[in-house]
Amino acid sequence: MASIARALVASAPDGATSKMLRIVTIDIATGTTHEHHYNLANGSGVSEITALNNHEFIVDERDGKGLGDGSTARVKTLFKIDLNGATDITNLTGSAAANAVVDLVALLNTNGVASTQIP
Repeated sequence: MASIARALVASAPDGATSKMLRIVTIDIATGTTHEHHYNLANGSGVSEITALNNHEFIVDERDGKGLGDGSTARVKTLFKIDLNGATDITNLTGSAAANAVVDLVALLNTNGVASTQIP
């Protein structure tokens, strides 16, 4: 694992590694694992990844800002990603395709919740 992470960091453009996350899938019948990298679209981290099936997931990107620290939330976005066609990370390519599903900050703002009140 460490050599894979070092290879990703070495091959990434400056600053790009802070936007990389590793997604590990496990086939519970066989124990086989696969690793894929996910590039954050606009957040600084992920709160949760939820499987929809064996290759699609909802990823909750966030900025770490909001009600909890008294700052203004800007990024709370749900993405649907699909690992079909993504290359195992051992080959150092193949990000999962991501499509924004919901911009939670915009949705909450539209419904009267101020960004300063979003956790």
